[in-house]
Amino acid sequence: MYMTPTLKAGVLAAHLTGEDGKVVTEGASPEQNQVPFELQNIFANLQESEKQYFKPTEFINSFKWDG
Repeated sequence: MYMTPTLKAGVLAAHLTGEDGKVVTEGASPEQNQVPFELQNIFANLQESEKQYFKPTEFINSFKWDG
């Protein structure tokens, strides 16, 4: 997904935090808000970091799997 230019640009341009710094997406529950925020975090790290990899632990945990 990161290698799709328009998708990458859209994810990175999304405003996913409010004035208080909390993650917000209009009409979504707090749990649903975390997934797009963590995806944006992955994309930002891939773009800005010189590291060869990024551990997506927070992205995986944001799904709140039941059971």
